[in-house]
Amino acid sequence: MTAVSPGAVVIGTAAEAIAAAREYATLIAAGAIRRDRSGAVPAAELAALDASGLLAITMPREHGGPDLRASVLAEAVRSIAAVDPAIAQVTQPHFLFVDMRISMAGAWTSIVAAELIAATSGLGYLIMQAGDYLNTALVFSGIITIAILGLALDACLRGVLLLADPSRRR
Repeated sequence: MTAVSPGAVVIGTAAEAIAAAREYATLIAAGAIRRDRSGAVPAAELAALDASGLLAITMPREHGGPDLRASVLAEAVRSIAAVDPAIAQVTQPHFLFVDMRISMAGAWTSIVAAELIAATSGLGYLIMQAGDYLNTALVFSGIITIAILGLALDACLRGVLLLADPSRRR
């Protein structure tokens, strides 16, 4: 593991991810029963989870992550769940929505490409027609509209993530 900035760790391999999960599990083990009985939000433990680098282990390489397999994620979560199942469950919405955002980016790219290639109506068709008639302003307007729609979709998913995972709010 290499530190990128104070408190932020980048995990690069499956072995590093498992080691980080076990280290984190050791860190939180002592207070698990107290946290469970109190029912309070474990803010310090969630901040330590965030700083551990474990929340980025499934991030694709093209987005700066290690792109580790689901089996590595399962083992890391299992290590945490062995000492505190409640904290292990907190990771579920995080990974779900991160994967949704990544999938949405790929789907959006595919939709735009398909519409630019084979559409007979819609924004892609409008851009292609404008290009055929050298209407550069309309082409750029269409491209900017596609970008804004993509950013709006991503913002919606980020908003849902914040609602599902309050520890991400800063």
